[in-house]
Amino acid sequence: MPNCEWLRKTVGVVAAKDLPDAPSEEEFRLGLRNGLMLCNALNKVHPGAVPKVVVNPGDSVILPDGAALSAYQYFENVRNYLVAGQDLGLPVFEASDLEQVLKHSLRTTRAGMEFMQMKYYEEFSNLGQHLYSLAHAASNYSKVLMENRKLYNQVQDLRVA
Repeated sequence: MPNCEWLRKTVGVVAAKDLPDAPSEEEFRLGLRNGLMLCNALNKVHPGAVPKVVVNPGDSVILPDGAALSAYQYFENVRNYLVAGQDLGLPVFEASDLEQVLKHSLRTTRAGMEFMQMKYYEEFSNLGQHLYSLAHAASNYSKVLMENRKLYNQVQDLRVA
């Protein structure tokens, strides 16, 4: 899943520790269900989009599949992600869909991740082009400044002569 690779690069391996390198659809859903990676990815693409991200909850519940998950963290992070995503015009889903294995919801989540990946790449690419043009303009400015100094010195030499 290329989305998983992008997600791991975007939020970092530490934040994406619950997401295997090549996850199945079920592992992908399990990695996203607490909302932490979703919130972090959205904040990387749009800093501050999700103002409150619950990182270290106090009360954990052990689920049948063996994963520790705080109900508060799950609902708070997923709700915050969905509100921010809706404000940004991203495709959204129901919070309960992460616990129900619905292919449609996974596709919607994946589409949202692809959209964020595309926007992140586009914005990063535009930033690179802008920085390149600024660097080019700065190097030309230095040449123009040196030429102006040379002309000024020539005018001064003509005045003295």
